Amino acid sequence: MSDQRRNWGGLLSALVLLLLLALQIQQFGHGIRTTADDVAFLANYQQGWAAILADAQRTAEFSGRFSHYIQTPLNSLGAYWAAEPATRYAMLALYVAVWLMFAGFCARLLAQGQRSVALMICLWLVALHPLAYEHMPPNAYPLQNTVPMLLILAARWWLLVNPQAGWPARLTTYVLTAIGMWSGDFALIFASALLLAEHLRYLASAYPGLTYHRKFGVSLPLSKLLSDMALVAVVMVPYILYRQAFPSQYTGNSMTGFADPLRVLHTAWLHIYAGTSPYRFDAAVLMQASTWVWVKAGVFATVAALLGAWCVALLPRWRARMSGATLLAAVLLSFYIVMPVALVARQQQWCFDYGVCGYLDSRIVYLLVGLVLAVLAIVLRSWLSLRLAQLLVGLSIFIGAGSNYVINAHLASDMAHRSAPWQRAQQFACDGDYREQSDAQLIAQIDPAQLVPMHPHIYRAEFWQQHLNDLRHRPGCAIAPRNDSLVTLTRTMHFGSQGNGNLLLASGWSAPEPWGCGALVERR
Repeated sequence: MSDQRRNWGGLLSALVLLLLLALQIQQFGHGIRTTADDVAFLANYQQGWAAILADAQRTAEFSGRFSHYIQTPLNSLGAYWAAEPATRYAMLALYVAVWLMFAGFCARLLAQGQRSVALMICLWLVALHPLAYEHMPPNAYPLQNTVPMLLILAARWWLLVNPQAGWPARLTTYVLTAIGMWSGDFALIFASALLLAEHLRYLASAYPGLTYHRKFGVSLPLSKLLSDMALVAVVMVPYILYRQAFPSQYTGNSMTGFADPLRVLHTAWLHIYAGTSPYRFDAAVLMQASTWVWVKAGVFATVAALLGAWCVALLPRWRARMSGATLLAAVLLSFYIVMPVALVARQQQWCFDYGVCGYLDSRIVYLLVGLVLAVLAIVLRSWLSLRLAQLLVGLSIFIGAGSNYVINAHLASDMAHRSAPWQRAQQFACDGDYREQSDAQLIAQIDPAQLVPMHPHIYRAEFWQQHLNDLRHRPGCAIAPRNDSLVTLTRTMHFGSQGNGNLLLASGWSAPEPWGCGALVERR
């Protein structure tokens, strides 16, 4: 294939992939603020940055994690921006940008940047990515993990592309990585998994641009190794010191579920599996889907399958040792990512007693699922005829993408229904037709079925009145802010050694969410 044809083919495949991603994003644009946490973050935002920072401090000291000083503002902004279409879709674009950056990182690390490998990873991520509740981004916590993971991936990818960069540029990337790792436990675990993957690759064979030294009987990129060890130390020392100063009183990050190793492994596996569409396969939903949904699903799946089959022809051929080592490393790192959550006794209870196994870590480890499936496609390309490999990969993508699209469409409709109160609040707050109704009358009509989940310490009438007035402060609103005499229902939650708020947090905030799937509210 000539370079010109290859370039045109690469451009066309990129455009088709962007089309598929846009169709995927559209399904995820219906559900906003799907957890009680998101509503609590919005309530803080409506009270101003002083309330946000106060909540960050309380939560950080209670859970022993200073990451909340970064995480809570991100979550507050995410909850606020979720209602506006422009910012909501911008956050969804950032979410899928993580896929693209991860695919580029893996292609650079494992295949010298071959675009076909990155494309195959992205195709699998698009094909099998389910829409879900269960505290799973991007419909909950849209920025919490997205922004840190983008920082980390961009920094590590740049170092792979520029292994001989000068120290000012390298220092900048390490600072960005550290900030990302300080942003939360999940970002920290994800970054450490990337570092492990990098150095396993460096041990397997020489990486272009790195200087190796013979130490302990093996060749090591010593400067790179020492730099990354220093990074981990810089990140972990303040993390540990803060945890010692403020021991965690929160059951959600207390790893007390060691008693039954098989239960731990089973929980870990289910957290991986729950992030994929086969876990959520529902024949009844497929049977009930409309013809129009099936038509759209068929087009989506056909385009994805054809792109996948075309991509197979461009994949590199790997030796069995390379494929096997990559698969083994990806599987082990997948369990490494979910293991801290699987070791929490409460997470085990949620998974086995309530059937809720998906969680924030399921979205992170899903990236490695895409890598595993891409490597399996490389195995087929290496060991079977091209036509047979294209048939198997294309058919798998077609079935996965088609069924996933239909099931996602069903759940998107449910999310739109549960998000309708936010649209009614916008209408009631600013539409002049409702000028004569009191706030008490409006609030009774916003969410009569209580579809919006809220924590026990948030009273609905007070929240909705505050939300209506917040909307009225925005430009273009036809109704001025009001001070209707609603009963003040604020219940103050105090945190500290004897605070009544501790009873709520220590219990895990285990009030049922109104999703109809038995999921539990919790504060990450």
